[in-house]
Amino acid sequence: MALQAATLEALAPLARTLARALALGAPWGREDGPSQATVPVGPRRERWSQAVEQALGGATPGGPEAGVAALHAAYAWVVRLAIARALAGGGHPRWEPGPVARAPAAALWCWLEALGAGVPGDDAAIEGLLAPDGFRWVTSAACRTPVAEAAWRPLLLAIGGWTPPGGGDAFRALYHALIPPALRHALGEFYTPRWLVQAVLAEAPADPGWTALDPCCGSGAFLVELVAEVLAETANQSPGARLEAVLGRVRGLDVNPLAVLAAQANMVLALAPLLVARGRGPLRLPVELVAVGAEGAGGGRHDRVVGNPPWVAWRDLPEAHRAALGSLREARGLRGADRWVGGTDLNVCAVLAHLALERWVRPGGTLAFLMPRQLLHLRAAEGLRRWQLPDGERVTLVGLSDWTATRPFEAACAPLTWVVRRAATAGPAPVPLVTWRADAARAPGAEAGWDDVRPTLAACLGTAVQQGGAGGAYLLEGARAKPLAPYLGASAYRGRRATETSPHAVFWLRPVGPIAGDDATWLVETGVNPRARRVTSPQQLGVERAVLAPLLRGRDIRPFTATPGEVLLLFPHDAAHAPGPLPPEVMPPAARAYLDAHEPLLAARSSQRAYGGGKPFYGLWRVGPYTFLPWKVVWPEVGTLRAAVVGMAPTPWGEQKLVVPEGKVNFIGCSDPAEAHFLCALLNAPPLVAAYAGSTSETGRPARLPLALPRHDATRWTHRALAAVSRAAHGGRLRPERWARVLTWLAERAILRARAPATPAA
Repeated sequence: MALQAATLEALAPLARTLARALALGAPWGREDGPSQATVPVGPRRERWSQAVEQALGGATPGGPEAGVAALHAAYAWVVRLAIARALAGGGHPRWEPGPVARAPAAALWCWLEALGAGVPGDDAAIEGLLAPDGFRWVTSAACRTPVAEAAWRPLLLAIGGWTPPGGGDAFRALYHALIPPALRHALGEFYTPRWLVQAVLAEAPADPGWTALDPCCGSGAFLVELVAEVLAETANQSPGARLEAVLGRVRGLDVNPLAVLAAQANMVLALAPLLVARGRGPLRLPVELVAVGAEGAGGGRHDRVVGNPPWVAWRDLPEAHRAALGSLREARGLRGADRWVGGTDLNVCAVLAHLALERWVRPGGTLAFLMPRQLLHLRAAEGLRRWQLPDGERVTLVGLSDWTATRPFEAACAPLTWVVRRAATAGPAPVPLVTWRADAARAPGAEAGWDDVRPTLAACLGTAVQQGGAGGAYLLEGARAKPLAPYLGASAYRGRRATETSPHAVFWLRPVGPIAGDDATWLVETGVNPRARRVTSPQQLGVERAVLAPLLRGRDIRPFTATPGEVLLLFPHDAAHAPGPLPPEVMPPAARAYLDAHEPLLAARSSQRAYGGGKPFYGLWRVGPYTFLPWKVVWPEVGTLRAAVVGMAPTPWGEQKLVVPEGKVNFIGCSDPAEAHFLCALLNAPPLVAAYAGSTSETGRPARLPLALPRHDATRWTHRALAAVSRAAHGGRLRPERWARVLTWLAERAILRARAPATPAA
């Protein structure tokens, strides 16, 4: 088998076959065996197990830990084979993988053992490349099985037909194809397409002779492009001078040994023409493996610090990393002031950006990081948005580029380029914002260059204005839009996240029909949500109507319309016992028996452990007196702000019951329908929709509204008019093109003019 394209992605099936052979033959648990990967516990462990089994074609004797370690080992060895292939083409023919594929078994294992010991690196005078590491067990006696040999031979033959590419990250596509998304995303590994790397670098220019660092370099996507810039700048110099320029000006760091190996390999491929002409003195590539928060790495301060740091929420960090980064967070004053609503869940990349600004950006230098848009708004990111280093030195956010619409990553996220200069300004000023729009029919290819992609995008100019002083959230506004800041401020109402209904496999039920002769129960079916974290086989059972409620999801909400779907919620709560669940002696027997059957799962929920407080194991989180208020103004957590009023809804058996929104819905509870419709009208008013969009992130709208909602006052004509518009829109008596204009006019008078100072009498 020979590869037909200049990519390693086609090797992923062969690499998975090798990983399965390694997982089956490795001496797991022995002192001379491999170190198993760390796998999370609880529901995330189950997701990892499913992903690994799917990648390997079944379970392995060592469990998911062994499977993850085997996948990582297979990836590392494909990278090594690629380096051997590149070195063979650069004058070291004995490291050509192709001939080894046809060699006798003894010769094959001897060649692999030498490759694992780092001999090719020594032979090519590249210090530290392919040095002995935690993957040498792959060639141990226990792994020299007929199954493993049968996996190695086609892989060696295929890599022998591969031609190293002339630029870009050669290993990104392979890593994506080989390592399941559940594993990569848990570690914040979103590898950056080439065009976006080049676009970020274009936002951090520097004078000739600059130095640069990527402190979270991954497989080296930014390093490869930085190397290309240095080579272009030194095109008229000798090969030796050009090589020394690269080695002295471009550096990378990472905490992942696999990433460091791939980054080193990418640098070898980028520098291959210069390495051929070089002598045999020792050479060390400037890519270092470092511990989390380690000091002394990075080669001092640089003109440009660039990259795509890992996007991992604090709650998802491995325990060892959480401890190391936690001390950095506290020492740098980055914990948010709010301890309950987003104040503690800081994203790791914010800590790394703050650290990089102090340690590695020289005075006057620039940091350009890809980080999530949520950091512009989250309470947890207040410390970063103060733009102050631990010693009091000020830095300045000088530019933002929003790439959300181009969808550069496989996961739903909102990436921005944050450009920060290590220099103080005279005072706060609007930050230039460029929002890039893409034609959905022409999604940019991962390996395309920025010069090719740029003409296919539209640049929309605007500004980001910080609200409320140092640490405040930013409001994003279009260049020609009316000012939105006047609609922001303290709200007279507290928004809440709705009831957490996980696990859906237990609490979400599909109504089937009545049960003959039984007026108290209804036949329902489980397994409603196929995308639930825990998927169970559908079963039918009878559950008492008293604990079944209409469930409202975010998808059910449109402006002035919220209609629950066919899903019912098993809701073991009532107003008399809130916030706790119904006591066991009060629970209807069929529902109680069903929940008892799932006690191990329900008792193990993190919310139950944290907030259960000795209450029955089947209770739901975020239930209180507010849950049972007769009217709710609801809006979804994700997407454009769209609000509606809900109260009671019909059930399949004809009863009107209180609607229960689920956890991806935000709401304000009201006792007065006029008040609810007043609020609903304001939340659907175009200026407030725009202000909410500009001050929050579409991938996670907060329950706490940043809007200056006034307290409802039935004596004010504007408030009565707003409620009337909402009622008419809910009833279908007012078309959207009409109510949008009316609401804009009324919102301005209810919020802006109501706050304007009165004109003194003559």
